[in-house]
Amino acid sequence: MKFLIICHPRSGSSYAASLLNNNGYDVGHEKMKANGISSWFWASRDQSPPFSASPYDSNFEPDLTIHIVRKPLDCIASVAYTESTTELYRSEFVEISGENILDRAASSITQWNALCQQMNPDFTIKTESLPSELSKILGKEIKDIPPKNTRPHPILQERLIESSENYWKCIGNWNDAIG
Repeated sequence: MKFLIICHPRSGSSYAASLLNNNGYDVGHEKMKANGISSWFWASRDQSPPFSASPYDSNFEPDLTIHIVRKPLDCIASVAYTESTTELYRSEFVEISGENILDRAASSITQWNALCQQMNPDFTIKTESLPSELSKILGKEIKDIPPKNTRPHPILQERLIESSENYWKCIGNWNDAIG
């Protein structure tokens, strides 16, 4: 079984790779391995991604392409407060707009998720439901693991972003995902 897991940064690509690895699949985080890759870079189809990530390979034919989306308030906070170093890179592929860091994070998430959807994933799954949904899809128990790539950041209160149209688009992506 070959997997392609795509998402916005801070949405669980590391978690997805670790989850699959701990359940018998050799899936790399940002690196291609025997059973595939979990990489936010691949949504951009970039042939020269930074950070020594595996370049997009149009010849790779996964058996299963999964787009994961993380709970909006958690994802926006994590992106806004811990992922500023990749905003310039992301803006090469999507238009990031907004009056403040929270709105810009929500804009990036919305636009990047649209890139992920252009890859025609077989499933769009909430990151928090990934083990149970994979169990259903694969027909075998996938045992959960604790996320490892956590970065401390403030907890985001909805009142700080509820006036953002981008936030409500993130909510729509979340509501449309299974799990």
